[in-house]
Amino acid sequence: MWFRLPKGTSGVSVEMQEFKVEVVDVEGLGYFRAPDYLAPKIIDIPGFAVALPPETDLEDFPPGRAASPNDSAIADLANQLQATTADRDSINSRLQSALSQIELLGQEINRLRDLNVELQAKLDSDGKKK
Repeated sequence: MWFRLPKGTSGVSVEMQEFKVEVVDVEGLGYFRAPDYLAPKIIDIPGFAVALPPETDLEDFPPGRAASPNDSAIADLANQLQATTADRDSINSRLQSALSQIELLGQEINRLRDLNVELQAKLDSDGKKK
């Protein structure tokens, strides 16, 4: 995508990328090319605009959104997030299973404690009968 620089400006830095005048028109205005994905940030800078350059042999970047240098990083992070989410879900499932087992063991402990109390009472009553 082509952009027009304000008069007296020779370049701009956007997202740590430097863009310099590539074509100058008869009025002395400079034009440069930048990827489409940077357009919103460039045109937010006062005096900068999307524009067709004067006649030039330079071709524009391919139409559509050019790949951002961050695209691969974003894809990598998305994959890491997906893997982390799957790990979390697996761990949560194992945790729920362990909590269920703990509850069952707690119930068994209570049952055995009650049985122990009953048996102890029975022993005590049998011992008193003799």
